[in-house]
Amino acid sequence: GVAIAKDMADIILLEKDLNVLVAGVEHGRLTFGNTMKYIKMSVIANLGSTISLLIATLFLKYEPLTSRQLLTQNFIYSLGQIVIPWDKIDEEYLKTPHKWSERGLPMFILWNGPLGSLRVFSCKLSLFI
Repeated sequence: GVAIAKDMADIILLEKDLNVLVAGVEHGRLTFGNTMKYIKMSVIANLGSTISLLIATLFLKYEPLTSRQLLTQNFIYSLGQIVIPWDKIDEEYLKTPHKWSERGLPMFILWNGPLGSLRVFSCKLSLFI
């Protein structure tokens, strides 16, 4: 009881309503969910691009992308990521607290990174067929 009261004393409420705390918790869960989305999307995109470039380097006699093209691609990708903070999260996700867990992340990356690279190659192949 006393320890909780001391911890809660650090919170300054600007309104006389405790719904501010509920809104803060919901906003924190929303931020956490969007951060996890951003981490997963950026790691998969970078891994897929890296695999694609490495494989293309093996088969092509010229450099597949110049450094300027790669930086431009990363910049354009980053512009697309700007909207993630305003993305909607499922209501079910917001109901329960979530902790940072690296447990499922490596498997997610190992499956989706090469799949992203495969999608890139299939799109490139479809241009030539």
